[in-house]
Amino acid sequence: METQKKRVPFTFDLGEKWERAARAVLLGAAVFSMLSMVPFLVERFGVSFLPDPVIFAATNTLHSVLAVGMATALFVALFIHPPKGRFFGVLRLTAPAIYAVIFYVGLTSAVPMVWTTVAGAPTVKVVTVSSPEGMPTARCRPAVQLRDLPFLFNRLCNVPPALLMTLSPGDKVMLIGRGTRLGVFYEEALLLPRGEDV
Repeated sequence: METQKKRVPFTFDLGEKWERAARAVLLGAAVFSMLSMVPFLVERFGVSFLPDPVIFAATNTLHSVLAVGMATALFVALFIHPPKGRFFGVLRLTAPAIYAVIFYVGLTSAVPMVWTTVAGAPTVKVVTVSSPEGMPTARCRPAVQLRDLPFLFNRLCNVPPALLMTLSPGDKVMLIGRGTRLGVFYEEALLLPRGEDV
């Protein structure tokens, strides 16, 4: 007497080929999710990185569409792949929203950070202050809020008190460090006189 496979609700059995594809998507999502944690980890070690505002503005819509597309692919893969573990059902429900944010962070910050680590050279970048009082964290005190950068990565950290006291909204700050067109690991921040640019 043949034992029947226990059928799990809301799972689609499309064959082994599709199941392998779903496994590949899940593996890719796991790897990219770990990469997306890099910006948060390096901040804990006192490393300061900012994506380039011009590149971010030009690619933000593309990044948003890609992040939603990647989260949708993960969502579909979770319905094709046989469920494993107690929290699989919860993951299915939360995948579209949570992973869209995770993938967005990876595309806007982690990828530029990794590329800058590999191909960086001495660089100067100019950013614009939105508010001298940003959202500080344990490793980012004080935090100066900047314009035209992604949420959570629009902070200038470890600003010297002498510079902080002189900053106003709209001021330009020159960042000196190791960078590429995608961003900069900055080591020094200097206030640019009004009307001056690099």
